[in-house]
Amino acid sequence: MTPRRVAVVSFTNLDLDSRVNRQIRFLSQLHETTAIGLSHPNVERTEFKPLHELQRTVGTRLFGALKLLAHRYISYYWALPEVVEAAQVLRETEADLIIANDLETLPVVLANCGNARVLFDAHEYSPEEFEARLKFRLLHRPFRIWQCRRYIPKVDAMITVSEGIADIYHREVGVKATVVWNATDFESLAPQPVDRSRIRLVHHGGAIRQRRLERMISMMELLDDRFELDLILRPSDPDYYRELQQLAEHNPRIHFPSTVAMLEVPAMLNQYDLGVYVIQESTINGRFALPNKFFEFVQGRVALAIGPSPEMAKLAKKHKLGLITDDFCFESMARSLNQLDSATIERYKRNVHTAAPILSADTSMKNFIEVVDSLLN
Repeated sequence: MTPRRVAVVSFTNLDLDSRVNRQIRFLSQLHETTAIGLSHPNVERTEFKPLHELQRTVGTRLFGALKLLAHRYISYYWALPEVVEAAQVLRETEADLIIANDLETLPVVLANCGNARVLFDAHEYSPEEFEARLKFRLLHRPFRIWQCRRYIPKVDAMITVSEGIADIYHREVGVKATVVWNATDFESLAPQPVDRSRIRLVHHGGAIRQRRLERMISMMELLDDRFELDLILRPSDPDYYRELQQLAEHNPRIHFPSTVAMLEVPAMLNQYDLGVYVIQESTINGRFALPNKFFEFVQGRVALAIGPSPEMAKLAKKHKLGLITDDFCFESMARSLNQLDSATIERYKRNVHTAAPILSADTSMKNFIEVVDSLLN
């Protein structure tokens, strides 16, 4: 189709936000693309319009909290500095389609879209994004529920990360979202052979306390001497990261390698045998998680060792990608891992290799581009 003008809006760092960066990269190959966010996406053939991460004073935050308590949601939202700035940038941006990433961008995009169509990428279920925090539950959850009901029905189309989350939005606001996985780019890697005397486990991501990563350290006490574990963690919570290191000090089979750049993750994972990810959360986002790391494990050609999270388990079972425990206890994971032999792990790795083209961004982004094309047509 004829190239059109598409703007991508996100209140995040566009070089670090993998989902948004992927949108920009795929769109820039087809359309005149403008990226609006906190940092340059480093994508060729893309115009960048910066937003600034403005600091809020204690007084401003307190006044905002009082507005949320009083349910003065419209006054609260339109006073946010990032919203004020984004409104100005959008008024100066010509587009046929605007993609609003995350709920926080949606009202300002809808108010300043002109004749452009609006595609809303909800990512996950916004009203439970930070459910573990009391402040969020008291102040922001009711605000986000209000936003969802008021603004999502006004969009021209919507996407999200998994079927479970799409079903929740459909039930709550009556809009059916198209599922676009957080799948990473296809990598031309091959599975590495398994050393039967040294089986390498890996978990990567953020050091986030609510994920209870210390359970993996306890799990290592139950595994036989064949197993080593590398925790490759961004110190999202520096105190928690140090706690994890201290807990693992006595175990020489647990290591904390440095993180690598986003696009280098699959190649880094390729040296390992099994990617471990067990998340038990009562929130909607935890229950229906289908995260980047699932697809990064696949592109890294490592077998999976996961809990019974329905969205991940469905794909893992379909493609026979690895072991899936019956519950979320690390004791169960330890029992399952101890029963593995090198031949079984290598079979899982071959299955992962076969599935890698299917479980890649090339496949998932077809849904995205089809939605974009339907709106532009």
